Amino acid sequence: MALLLAAFLASGIFFIKPYVTGSDQVSYITIAQKYARGQFDQAVNGYWSPLFSWLLAPLLWVRIEPVVAYKLLTLLASVFLLISFHLLSRRFSLTFPWRMIALLAFGPALFFCFYLIDNGPDILVTGLIVCYVFVLFDPRYLARKHSGMWCGLFGALAYLAKSYAFFFFLGHALVFHLYLFIVSGRGPERKKAIGRFLAVLAFFFCLSGGWIAAVSLKYRKPTFSASSRINLSIVGPYSKDPGAHPMMTGGLFPPPNPTAVNAWEDPAAYIRLYRSWSPFQSGRDFAFWFRIMKANFQDALKVFANFSPLSPIILLAGLTLAFFPRRHRVLFLSWPTLFFYTSGYVALFVIERYLIFDLILIVLIGAYLLNLLSRARNRSTRASVPLLTAAFLISFFLLPYQYSALFRDGRKQFFITFGFTDVDLYRLSRTLRFRFRVPPGAKIASNVHYSPTLILAYYLGLKYYGNMTSYGASPENQAELRKSGIDFVFYWSQDKLKDYFLASYREITGGKTRPLWVYSLKERAAFQHQP
Repeated sequence: MALLLAAFLASGIFFIKPYVTGSDQVSYITIAQKYARGQFDQAVNGYWSPLFSWLLAPLLWVRIEPVVAYKLLTLLASVFLLISFHLLSRRFSLTFPWRMIALLAFGPALFFCFYLIDNGPDILVTGLIVCYVFVLFDPRYLARKHSGMWCGLFGALAYLAKSYAFFFFLGHALVFHLYLFIVSGRGPERKKAIGRFLAVLAFFFCLSGGWIAAVSLKYRKPTFSASSRINLSIVGPYSKDPGAHPMMTGGLFPPPNPTAVNAWEDPAAYIRLYRSWSPFQSGRDFAFWFRIMKANFQDALKVFANFSPLSPIILLAGLTLAFFPRRHRVLFLSWPTLFFYTSGYVALFVIERYLIFDLILIVLIGAYLLNLLSRARNRSTRASVPLLTAAFLISFFLLPYQYSALFRDGRKQFFITFGFTDVDLYRLSRTLRFRFRVPPGAKIASNVHYSPTLILAYYLGLKYYGNMTSYGASPENQAELRKSGIDFVFYWSQDKLKDYFLASYREITGGKTRPLWVYSLKERAAFQHQP
């Protein structure tokens, strides 16, 4: 185990480079910088959960470059998840060889599909949920004096890592303790089940209550997170671009605080842009939501199949044995846990990185089944185990192999837009800063490509107001730019812009950064085009 962790760490450090790969990463970094500077009033955020930024802040205090610090913390979170995975494998009664096989099946997927794609917060919350489940699945859970405390601790930390864990944890803990209450025949055992649940709630709210209070005070209403309303809104029937946030679909919005790069740092500050919607408002709304859930359920099945083509067989076999809880207690607990965890995402939207916990359960259920077969009385069944184990491992290697195509030249080549990789955007930012003298603090807007422009704004220390509402010389566009005091327009196009309004201003790059053209709205072009 120690050798595998050391190999994972060494490989992970090799791939750490100071290149941003996504807009979420920028938000976590800029929030952590606020904590590091002591700007707590600006750092409290109703959309981005705080734990990852809290852990990132100490690395910034010791002057580690912010993007490198983010990737280093993601690596440490990955190692923590591997350790948590190893602990949970013990609840599946796996012997050491089978625990190592399970680790070999999961490790490459974690490394190539999630760590190298910089999914640090999702990796962190998965590790904490795995720890919570490790405590909860203990056959001696009620007998252990501090088990409720540990469940509450890991549940609270999971919520602070990602707000999704709030409802999952409270709902799952309630159902689990209700199950313990029902199956505990004697009065003292039932009292223990009630006592453990009360301890879980007490520790959970003691640890998370401070953050809930801070968020509620900032937004002046009781709330544990604004993400639930925001996520419901962007998948609802009133969303112009389903799944996209309003500040990304057009319109200029100032950064929500003086040290923010742009509005994406705190979507909750623009909650008015998200139309309130509930699927229970009417039968028509519920029917719309049902169609969303149906599509998301199909997407979840596709994600499971991507994790491993054998996932459907593993899950069905595990479900069959789960009907015999006395002999296969861990499967009886795992299947409802997997269903409960996945359901929340099926209700909104499904992405691979949201379902890392499901991947872990699928791997462990598969290893459990192989372990059973290895102890079968039938000799031919036992003889087939090496072949089945090889097929099991290969099936979980397929997705990492596909992702590894991004990294075969020795470092990540993460394509963002127009053929630009993460390193290309970094080099482009250096060119704009040192060759074309784009000054820090300038206000910018763009025509398209929100995330790449946001990454450039982060590198250059700019204030990014978002994409213009429309292209060209429309009066609406001109008024929007002037009202916001925009200094530069970052215009993404293979060809130079030909409309009168922007073309009447100086293009500072001379086509040297194509497909990006940068128009300075403070300088008129030497040659004025006629309207």
